[in-house]
Amino acid sequence: MSAGNIAVLGFAFKADTDDTRESASITLIRDFLKERPNVSIYDPQVPHEQIWQDLEEACGDMGIEEIKSSVTLRPTTLDATQGADALVIATEWKEFREGIDWQTVYDGMNKPAFVFDGRLILGLEEAERLRRIGFKVTVIGRGNGM
Repeated sequence: MSAGNIAVLGFAFKADTDDTRESASITLIRDFLKERPNVSIYDPQVPHEQIWQDLEEACGDMGIEEIKSSVTLRPTTLDATQGADALVIATEWKEFREGIDWQTVYDGMNKPAFVFDGRLILGLEEAERLRRIGFKVTVIGRGNGM
């Protein structure tokens, strides 16, 4: 039984690089996979081969085929979030800060739709705007989702 659909936005350790060393996404996705969700990943710069290699190393007890049966790499934010129950912002890419059509993302997600901002890119006003759209928003590191 699946634990839902999770979109992970960003795989790189930090924006404007394809460096994945010590990327929080690797640990997050490894831990997600223990709960058996479907995970969609979008990163604008990290090569797909690098993502598969990092996940295979992190999920030592899972083979790459088992990982690929639960993880899909997507070409855009909208593709990654379509049908998701939750999205996690894991890298502070400029396009995640400025270029997401949140209403379109919300319309394509399952409800309730959750946003977890793990990089503090949503300011207070932006987080409130997402709540008005209908998202359940948690900004990790700010407390109480504020």
